[in-house]
Amino acid sequence: MKTLLKKEQRTLILLYYLKKKKILYNYLITLGNKINFYKPKFINKKNILNGCKSHLWLGFLYKKRKIYVFSYSNSILIMGFSFLITKIYSNNFPIDIINHKTSLSYNSLLSELFSYNRTNTIKFILNKIKQEALKYLI
Repeated sequence: MKTLLKKEQRTLILLYYLKKKKILYNYLITLGNKINFYKPKFINKKNILNGCKSHLWLGFLYKKRKIYVFSYSNSILIMGFSFLITKIYSNNFPIDIINHKTSLSYNSLLSELFSYNRTNTIKFILNKIKQEALKYLI
């Protein structure tokens, strides 16, 4: 649980230091371009995240009682940002993900930096990750 909180805090600190919109967007685009090397196998209708303006797929792997989260998007910017979120939640136990009280969905810095639609994308990603974690508890 502590590692999840630490990962989230590190990500928020990174976003705080990149708080100028142009700098942050350039960073996310650069990050998205670096990880956009191939289309993963989890891109299908089952894994698409509904409600997002751009197409975003989330893939999950359950290994050694931990969840690993992967993302892919047709938007390089969303690809970079979803990578930051999946990096926070990957390699954690399902119970820790479910019990984690995130500040990403209501963080004032994020609402300043991102449009309403992109802020909603964050909420959709977080909800989907928690839903998947619930599946692995049962």
